[in-house]
Amino acid sequence: MPGNVRTRLLVLAGAEAALRGVFWSLSRLMGLSSYHLPDMDEVATISHQYYDNNLRGGEGHMEVGKLIQSVTKKKAHMVVSVKPFGCMPSSGVSDGIQSLITAKYPEAIFCAIETTGDGAVNVQSRIQMDLFKARQRAEAEYRETLVAAGLDQAAAERELARTGKARTLHYPEHNGLTAGTGASQLLEI
Repeated sequence: MPGNVRTRLLVLAGAEAALRGVFWSLSRLMGLSSYHLPDMDEVATISHQYYDNNLRGGEGHMEVGKLIQSVTKKKAHMVVSVKPFGCMPSSGVSDGIQSLITAKYPEAIFCAIETTGDGAVNVQSRIQMDLFKARQRAEAEYRETLVAAGLDQAAAERELARTGKARTLHYPEHNGLTAGTGASQLLEI
């Protein structure tokens, strides 16, 4: 029996490596050379103190970990969780924990959306409100980065064009200092 478990773990590790390799190759072909898939073990470790990873029945712990990671590592200005109505680990447990996380990290914007079809106007309104807040944060971060870099908008645009980093599919290397793509591009140049 132990050999069977080892064999399964090796097969899973090989499959993960193959999938990551395919993703890496395709992302490079599209020009997304700096994009990396998240490390799910790291996300699980981050979330463990708030949501026990041994609870089974869904990926609610990953939702908690991704929100914390997006704030602490400046990965994103907003996290949107889209899930089916019947997803109890996420809807019933994770969303309850998210209020604790957003209290601990007030800069976090978390928007949970259930795909029931009920109240479409309310869902759209909530998403628009959260997107507005996230956009304001991204614009403020961009302006602060411009000032810190000693640039104005025209100079930044000239430098982006000169370096060839003004391409639509250019994804700047994540620096851990800024969450927004525009601010990250400024730091890259």
